[in-house]
Amino acid sequence: MESLTQENRSERRSGVVFAATLTFDEVNHGYDGQAVVRNLSLTAKAGRILCLLGPSGSGKTTLLRLAAGVETPTSGRILIDGKEVSGPSRFVPPEKRGVGLVFQDFALFPHMCVLDNVCFGLAALPKQQARLVGMEALERVGMTHYADQYPHALSGGEQQRVALARALAPRPAILLMDEPFSGLDTRLRENVRSETLAILRETGATAVVVTHDAEEAMRMADTIALLKDGELAQMGTAEELYKTPSNLFVARFFAEMNVFDVRVAAGNVETPLGCFSAGQWSDGEKLTAAIRFSAVGVSENGAAVPARIAYRRFLGDYEQFALAVLGVDKLIQARMPVGTLKSDLQDVTVCVNERDILLFK
Repeated sequence: MESLTQENRSERRSGVVFAATLTFDEVNHGYDGQAVVRNLSLTAKAGRILCLLGPSGSGKTTLLRLAAGVETPTSGRILIDGKEVSGPSRFVPPEKRGVGLVFQDFALFPHMCVLDNVCFGLAALPKQQARLVGMEALERVGMTHYADQYPHALSGGEQQRVALARALAPRPAILLMDEPFSGLDTRLRENVRSETLAILRETGATAVVVTHDAEEAMRMADTIALLKDGELAQMGTAEELYKTPSNLFVARFFAEMNVFDVRVAAGNVETPLGCFSAGQWSDGEKLTAAIRFSAVGVSENGAAVPARIAYRRFLGDYEQFALAVLGVDKLIQARMPVGTLKSDLQDVTVCVNERDILLFK
């Protein structure tokens, strides 16, 4: 099998990737008359990682297919570095977009060895050069010693790395990844995700990663675009979406919530866990108050709201408590570090810091 000299590696890595911006401009798309993407506009910045996050059916994979050129938008435009690649006036075929695609099921050819799989997208290069480039891509993902193996002999994590090598080999300006870790078990997923993130940072390509897992998006992304029913619910950093969600859907996607209906009176809202400032909301407005489980403080004694522990669940580093509060017809949920409260405790008090109250129209 061909080996890479240091000079070969330096030549390949010296021209790593010219990352490009990817823009969706008022894009609409649907199937059989059913809208899947609705008037959506967003931009993936060059050399950064954008996660398309949302529940099933929110349009994440459709956006990826539109960006790759597998499908054409019903209306609107898709631009790469400001140049239209899909739209009313132009369509650039997938192979000329400088885009790499990693599928959810890896889509490796079973009759081809690992190296031939990686070289599949390098048909424009002479065979010898293609194999050198393919070996360099395998080296980048730590898979050179599997070059002669066939996909069936590899684990799920190894197949994922080969799929990543194949997508990176042509040095795409934009790498699209459709739920690339969903088929892996939890422990392997964390390891492969960390490896992939390191590789993406090294290559410098623009990456767009589809996921339905909020924690995964927070771990990977420079920017998160949260979708709902084909529309952009909110876009920003993980911290922005977590700390300043624009609505209850966004807040609930990043954390489990206790939710109460409230009304503003004298500049405050009254909740079962206390009275809090309504901020900019006007008197008489009906709002939803949301409090994360982790924001509910539970203690044995204190000048707070009395409660009784209905049940508690051990969750490793944390315990989850279901609390009965007088006058509330549903149990309040709280999450505390293990060992915070004695195991036989029943009567407690509950408090919430005002900064942890989220209010939505």
